[in-house]
Amino acid sequence: MNAAGQNPLDRQLDKAIIGMIVFWSVVIVGFAAWNYWRSYTATIQIARAFANESFNKDLIYRHWGASHGGVYVPITPETPPSAALADVPERDISTPSGKKLTLINPALMMRQIYEMGKKEFNSTGHITSLNPIRPENAPDEWEKLALQAFERGATEVSSIEPLKGESYYRFMRPMITEAACLKCHAKQGYKVGEIRGGVSVSVPWDSYRQGLSSDLLVHGLGYGTIWIIGLIGMLFAKTRLQQLLSERRRAEGALRLSVARFERAVDGANDGIWEWIPATGEDYLSPRWKQLLGYQAHELPNVQESFFNQIHPDDVAMAQEAVRAHFEERKPYQIELRLRCKSGEYRWFSSRGQAEWDEQGRPLRMSGSISDITESEQMKQDLAHKALEARERTKELACLYQASLIGLDPLLSLSEVFEKTVRLVPPAWLYPESTCARIVFGGRAYTTDNYAETRWKLSADIAIAGTKAGTLEVLYLAEKPELAEGPFLKEERALVEELARTLGVTIERRQAEAVLRESEFRWKFALEGAGDGLWDWDVPTGKVFFSKRWKEMLGFAADEVGNGLDEWRKRVHPDDIAQVMNALQAHLAGSAAHYASEHRVLCKDGRWKWILDRALVVSRDAGGKPLRVIGTHADISERKQAEETLRHQNAELRFADTAGVERELMMIDLKNQVNALSRQLGRAAPYDVSFVGAPPQNRP
Repeated sequence: MNAAGQNPLDRQLDKAIIGMIVFWSVVIVGFAAWNYWRSYTATIQIARAFANESFNKDLIYRHWGASHGGVYVPITPETPPSAALADVPERDISTPSGKKLTLINPALMMRQIYEMGKKEFNSTGHITSLNPIRPENAPDEWEKLALQAFERGATEVSSIEPLKGESYYRFMRPMITEAACLKCHAKQGYKVGEIRGGVSVSVPWDSYRQGLSSDLLVHGLGYGTIWIIGLIGMLFAKTRLQQLLSERRRAEGALRLSVARFERAVDGANDGIWEWIPATGEDYLSPRWKQLLGYQAHELPNVQESFFNQIHPDDVAMAQEAVRAHFEERKPYQIELRLRCKSGEYRWFSSRGQAEWDEQGRPLRMSGSISDITESEQMKQDLAHKALEARERTKELACLYQASLIGLDPLLSLSEVFEKTVRLVPPAWLYPESTCARIVFGGRAYTTDNYAETRWKLSADIAIAGTKAGTLEVLYLAEKPELAEGPFLKEERALVEELARTLGVTIERRQAEAVLRESEFRWKFALEGAGDGLWDWDVPTGKVFFSKRWKEMLGFAADEVGNGLDEWRKRVHPDDIAQVMNALQAHLAGSAAHYASEHRVLCKDGRWKWILDRALVVSRDAGGKPLRVIGTHADISERKQAEETLRHQNAELRFADTAGVERELMMIDLKNQVNALSRQLGRAAPYDVSFVGAPPQNRP
């Protein structure tokens, strides 16, 4: 006895009873929930069976009506002649007695039957389609979703849905177009065998729900009673055990045996239970074990062959080794293997168990369970496949990216581009160790070190301006497993095409750059030969290239002028800078077709030199903003000096001409005055004053 006066065995017994009560409670609740779920599932099946029976009955009615081409009924306000059958001969007839009859098609017949069923039994049916003739036959939202599901291949749709404030079990199946249906629906474009629409059946769910509630109450009372009985039994067992504490050894032995069995059950129990007696070959397979493989309980005998004969041939050796290791080395027995089901299909199972040994270490029995893990195994395989695909796509993207970088490297020659690119190919393939590659261009081949001709080849043309100029080839050195698309993945075929296209773009760009460099060289050579300076302005960066001749024109060495726009602007004469910038801005803004300006520029020695500056925007962005401007500087100082000299000479000539005219006018006036004075003096003739103003050699 301890200080509390309680025997340790009593404490152990109390804990065991509490555990059993908890376990018993969990078991009862679990069984109750499982039983309720079975009842719910059975109720759903009953409702479905009722709805399906109603559907089949309606379908038979419809087939009957369609097989007879419709039914003649008396004309009433509820059944007037159908406008949809207006073009059917003998739609309206009269009996010998004069009674008026009209033909109704199967759809109208079924609609009237549905209306009667709704009044009598509160169950509704509805024939509908996504393309109804009558707007009244248009589907509701649930029926529309079901019809769309039929178009995707579904054969049946059902669920519990609210309808007009009540819960209904809704059931719908498609209607297939038959020859008799074309009498009314041929003009809609339907053909025999196509899904024309569907028939929905709505069954009130309240009665089924009430039945479920009743089952829940009955099962609750039943399981509650069982739980109480079990609880009373456990309490009674506790009392009884407490009375037998004097038989401690036997009680402890029984408890150890019970615990051992319980531990074995916990270790082995999962879904299908099995127990094997190695010495006799007896093998107990629970009904659930057989059910997992699709068998009825009586279809498999309880012998060890029933288990071992179902194992996949590739898994037999592994299973035998696992059993041996468990018996002889006491290693845990837990394996994953494939078992053949009754249908012939192999499914994946997790099998685990625990053996019991005698005092000599010989296995007496082994108990365990199996669990169906086919879905999880498939998920693992799918994940592994997706991981493989991700790795392969990553390698392919890396190959394309590196090939693009190689093609853009200006320091590499075209031959070096081919040599580096061909070595990128094998690592990007599914089997890099067995892959080789070759690039053929310009009469020369560039290959990987392991290149060899084989019959497993994939190739793509390297095209320049739409014309084949070379070939990229990828080969497997050994035969590989045939995939759905052949020995090469479809992504690998696309990769070869893209690499070939990238090489073609690289070659075209290199050739274009060579032509551009040659063109620029000739252009600059022509300008430099003409004595003009060249400048090239990158507008976004503000950087300007000034040619050697441009700098020499102002007296500077090549390294004495920077590459900024201010190197030119700060040297423009202050009196000229405003008109120069206005002219330049007008061209940059697009209001002037080109830029041209004559202005003075400061030379290194301090002199001002006249320059003819001309330029043109050669590149603009999408918004029309200038990106690049190219211009020339021409020294026009001599022309300006000549113009200035000519201007002075013209001024002097104009002055000389003006003085001569004034002198002649004065002489004429003087002659007139002399002649007037002569007449006043009475001279017979005027004085000869013609010499006035005449050159000295002509004077008397």
